[in-house]
Amino acid sequence: MKFKNNYFSFFYELGMILSCCGFVFPVFKNSMTLLDKTVVFYSIRFFDFLTKDDLLRTSLLLLVLICSIAGLTVNLLKTSEKTILKFAFIIVSILSGIIFYLITTDIFRQYREHFYMGLYCIIAGWIFSIIGILNIMVTKK
Repeated sequence: MKFKNNYFSFFYELGMILSCCGFVFPVFKNSMTLLDKTVVFYSIRFFDFLTKDDLLRTSLLLLVLICSIAGLTVNLLKTSEKTILKFAFIIVSILSGIIFYLITTDIFRQYREHFYMGLYCIIAGWIFSIIGILNIMVTKK
């Protein structure tokens, strides 16, 4: 049973790492092939959304990133409530991401054909983290 719990803890941590990496990778990317060469027109990362003009969007994105990093560092704490903290961090991260999406729906609709690796990494990271933390919670009982 100890092995299974560590396995699912690794699943959770892998998801949080993917979620953090999604901020570095491009979220939107548009390219075109000309004369057998691919030309990149633009590449937008989540860090490009961080501006001092729009405090709400910036705060929500930073909350997603900070909760992902905090979820990774929970194992360093000497507390018996690690599972609850991990669950809280992933829920806050996902809710912040959903609110950010709802606020910027116009941008996401405009560029939906050009979604790229960063967005998929964050979503996959959330899915892995949820699977990992739910399995940890179920196996603890």
